[in-house]
Amino acid sequence: SIVYTNAWIVSRFRYVSTYIMVQQAFCFCAAAVAVKVFRLAEPVEMSWALYFGRVAPLGVCFTLYLWGSNSAYVYLQPGLIQMIKPIGSCFVFAHACYFGVEEYSRAKAMNFVFISAGTLLTAAPQLLRGVGGVEDASPIEVVFGV
Repeated sequence: SIVYTNAWIVSRFRYVSTYIMVQQAFCFCAAAVAVKVFRLAEPVEMSWALYFGRVAPLGVCFTLYLWGSNSAYVYLQPGLIQMIKPIGSCFVFAHACYFGVEEYSRAKAMNFVFISAGTLLTAAPQLLRGVGGVEDASPIEVVFGV
């Protein structure tokens, strides 16, 4: 339901970057209330160097991912956007192999080839109708992989 709610909001409110700022502000406030008020988790002591070195880059990647996903709603149907998101796992696997977190194996790589081929085969008719949204969504899958 969140996907269709986002699509509905973006179709009526075309300022996607402002919408993303509202989403992230809400998430920040919800996390602050969960930690500070309800004590659902212990606060973490963190230096500014650690924050800007580890947390901020993830926030930037997530912001780019949200921006691209929400921008794609302007051009593509929500179902199609959800259908092409599994391709992001291919980028995650490639980056994990590159950085030595995951060990490359031919079987795993073929699994991702089949995931991508199946996704593209299923989504091809709609992809051909809405190329503009794919241009927004495709780089976002790369960012998701990072």
